[in-house]
Amino acid sequence: MSKMSKKKVIGITGSMGSGKSEISRYLRKKYPVLDCDQVNADLLKKGNLGYQKLNDLHIVELDSNGEIIKER
Repeated sequence: MSKMSKKKVIGITGSMGSGKSEISRYLRKKYPVLDCDQVNADLLKKGNLGYQKLNDLHIVELDSNGEIIKER
């Protein structure tokens, strides 16, 4: 049996305020955690690939610093 087949993957889902971040903080003490919210935030930073693609398609609004306005 390969090492990959012994690994477990846990997905945490839920609505806002359901405790996903709290569970992630707890799990992070013992296990590697991939925070998709953080991955998304990094992709949308000015100059990164996600930012460039969305800006090229003109489907995002930028503030005076050229950052994506996410509040809308």
